[in-house]
Amino acid sequence: KDIKDIPGAGAAGGLGASLIAFLDAELRPGIEIIIEIVKLEVAIKDADMVITGEGKIDGQTIYGKAPIGVARIAKKYNIPVIAVAAIIGDDADIVHQYGINTLIKISKPPISLAEPKSKKVQLIKRCIKQFLERKKEAFHKL
Repeated sequence: KDIKDIPGAGAAGGLGASLIAFLDAELRPGIEIIIEIVKLEVAIKDADMVITGEGKIDGQTIYGKAPIGVARIAKKYNIPVIAVAAIIGDDADIVHQYGINTLIKISKPPISLAEPKSKKVQLIKRCIKQFLERKKEAFHKL
C-alpha cells in the first residue's frame, strides 16, 4: 500500500504509517475524535461566543490543531471565536480564514511550566476579561 502521501504518515508518522500499511487502519486528527467524544457541536451551536486556546498559535495551527477544529464548528453557526495563546507567531493571521476572529496573547507576568495550573487559569481569565471590557467600551462608543 502506498502511504507516502497520507496525512499523519509523514516524517513523524512512523507508527501511523505502519498501522495503515499492515493493519489497514484509518488515521484521523485527534481533534476530530475529541469533538465527537465530548459532543462539542451540541455545546457550541447555541453559544454567543467561543473561547479556545493553544500554547502557540501560528501558521501550523491550521494543520489539525484544536483551535481550528473548534472554530470550524463555531463558523457553521456564525459564532465568533476568540483564541488565546501564550505565543502568537508572525504568521498566525492565517487562522482568521478558518473561523478564528480574534487572537489574544497571554502576557505578563511570565509563567513557567512549573507554576500551578490554577495560576495559569487565573491569568487566562484576566486576559479575556480585559479584552472583553475593552470590546464593551468600544461598542458603547458606537
